[in-house]
Amino acid sequence: MPNTSQPGQPEQFDVLVVGAGFSGLYALHKLRERGFTHAMLDTNDWRLPAVASYLGLGFRPWPTERAPQAVWEQVLADL
Repeated sequence: MPNTSQPGQPEQFDVLVVGAGFSGLYALHKLRERGFTHAMLDTNDWRLPAVASYLGLGFRPWPTERAPQAVWEQVLADL
């Protein structure tokens, strides 16, 4: 989801969904229907079923300092 913060200001996002259980995935599904195209997944790389669910909804990885591109490449290879 777009980061709407200004330089030097705290990060701001349009929506925060906590949890990748049924409710969290349902919320992401509804957001996808409304045109949202980005989600930041904060999880452990061993949670492949959660990652697969996000990918199945059409969301794509967003590498960060905590989960850089190399981590995502390995996770995607493991799927």
